[in-house]
Amino acid sequence: MVSLDWGLFWQIVNFFILLFLLIKYLYNPLTEVLDKRSNKIENSLSEAEREREKAKELKEKYESELANARQEAQEIINKSRQQGEEERTKIIQEANEEANRKIKKAEDEIKRTQKQAVAELRDEVATMSVLIAQKLIEKSIDKQAQQQIISEYINKLDGEKIGEVK
Repeated sequence: MVSLDWGLFWQIVNFFILLFLLIKYLYNPLTEVLDKRSNKIENSLSEAEREREKAKELKEKYESELANARQEAQEIINKSRQQGEEERTKIIQEANEEANRKIKKAEDEIKRTQKQAVAELRDEVATMSVLIAQKLIEKSIDKQAQQQIISEYINKLDGEKIGEVK
């Protein structure tokens, strides 16, 4: 017959009691601690992922703002260059217009002076011609013929003067 070893029996009973106590007082609290730690790690990882996404968004935002700032700076530079070019063109145009006005004024003054000189010269030539003609005529023709020639010559010169001045 098989005999029952009571020592072995109590050892098995003690083992199961110990197992029950370990599970109740050690395993469950340890599992809770590990679960809490696991949750905490998961939360930390989630938070880190959110922070990484935030950092990525901020980086993209700053890069976008930097690109916009560079573009605005380039636009300002281009606008300044264009304004400078327009101002330069305007100044050159005004200088050319002023030079043209002065040239026109000088040309008008030259023409006026030239006309005046021509008129004075004609007057002198007419006077001299009359004097010369008078002296020649006095010697060669009578008074009435002399007066007629002088009148014709003066009328001719006056007609030329009037035609020239117009």
